[in-house]
Amino acid sequence: MGINFRKSKALSKNVRITVSKNGPSISIGKKGARISVNKDGVRGSVGIAGSGLSYSKQKSFPKGSKIKKVAGILAGVVMVAIIAYVFVGGNL
Repeated sequence: MGINFRKSKALSKNVRITVSKNGPSISIGKKGARISVNKDGVRGSVGIAGSGLSYSKQKSFPKGSKIKKVAGILAGVVMVAIIAYVFVGGNL
């Protein structure tokens, strides 16, 4: 059993940013349908709200590809911005 960490902040009604031990991600969508992007790839998920039933599919970026490197850099920039937000205490 490992230690897990996850913190989420809504940027708008349908956009959410999440920071976990695996790095930051951004999600767009409503309850029941969402697309998330992180340094590893893109995940789409759909579900029936309130039922506990859902389906998700992960599409990983190719290993060593430019998009994976760019996504890793962007994830780092987002992480720095979130840390600055937490310590400065501004509003997004």
